[in-house]
Formats: sequence, C-alpha cells, structure tokens
Amino acid sequence: MIKSKKIGVSAILTIAVLGTGPANAALYDYSSVVTLCTGTCSSFASLDVGSTLNGQFEIDTMPAASFGDADIGLIDLEIFNPALPVSGPVGDPVNDNPLALNSTLGIIAPNGTSGATDALGELSSGQLSLEFLVPPFSSNGAFLVMDLSTGNGQLCLFFATAGCIPGATEAVRFEGSFTLVPEPSVVMLLGSALLGCLIRRAQRITPRRALA
Repeated sequence: MIKSKKIGVSAILTIAVLGTGPANAALYDYSSVVTLCTGTCSSFASLDVGSTLNGQFEIDTMPAASFGDADIGLIDLEIFNPALPVSGPVGDPVNDNPLALNSTLGIIAPNGTSGATDALGELSSGQLSLEFLVPPFSSNGAFLVMDLSTGNGQLCLFFATAGCIPGATEAVRFEGSFTLVPEPSVVMLLGSALLGCLIRRAQRITPRRALA
C-alpha cells in the first residue's frame, strides 16, 4: 500500500512559484504627481503642478538583469490635470486633457534607456528615457526621463548631451514610483493552491456525523 503524504501551505506556495517558469516580459505600473511646472509647461492643458502621470511599461527583462531601449515594449502613459475640464483626447498635445502618451500611437519612443532589475525583478537602477516624436514637443527636442531607483522624473525641452538641467532644459518635475505587476499565472496558481489547501483543512476539522 502506498502511503500518501500531506502537503502544507508553504510547500504549495513553493511549487506554485517554481512551477511558473521564467517570463521575460515584465509589466510595471507607474504613478506620479507633477511637483514643478516652469516655462512652457503652462502652455499644455494637461500639465500643471498637481497633474498626474500614470500608466504602465512593458520591459523585456528578468530578475537581476540589465536592459536598454530595445527591451522596452508597450508604453501606455496618461497625463491629466484635475484642475481643468476633460478635453479630448483627439491627438492634440496642447489641448488634450488627459494627454495620452502611448508608444503604439507613435507619440513617444525609448531613446537613451539603460536600467537594471534586482533579484525580485523590481527596477533598481538606471534611467528610462522616452523621446517625444510629435510637435510641438519634438520641435525643440523633448524627453521624459525617469530615475528607476527613485521613481522620480523630469520632462525636458531643448534636450542635449548635458541632459535635464534644472532651471534650463527642465520644464516639468514629477515624483512617483514603479511597481512590478504580478504575473496573472502566478496569482491564479497561488489562489487555487491556497483555496484547495483551506478546503482540505476545513474538511479535516469538520466533525463527521455518526452513522445511524
């Protein structure tokens, strides 16, 4: 007779995590608030102190690995000024509120990105650099540059090799954070494992009725 062996919650969690296998495409949530708006910043309806810059990035990377421009996938950002009425979006960078910054629309593209992840897959160092491809931003050269270790960033106009210079090329400053989005397969597997374990535990502790 083969004896069955009980598996505890910790063992199920370990199996669930290890059984998912590596997945290079990692998704990161980003949320931030504009803390500085100077110069031409006020020319855009979506930009002002208090505006939010939120969205997601898809990066082809793994834990404890480095990445560059070629590894950046989907970029889906939105700038919104809650102090003004909603307008559009119709693809007008000056008047749209919110202003959609999506890589599939050809508005922005990675240029100058160099970053790394830690052992857990969280963004740990480097910068995410996104170039605006449409006027009026592109007329003078404009970039969104985000510090991957702090989550803070800048929108810089007249971008040059010197980078973002406070009081000169820097037009917008925002404070935010990146969060690694759990893979759906991991979440579903963990949930199923925990649910099954709890059901079996409930069955063990529920007293059985005596036979009549």
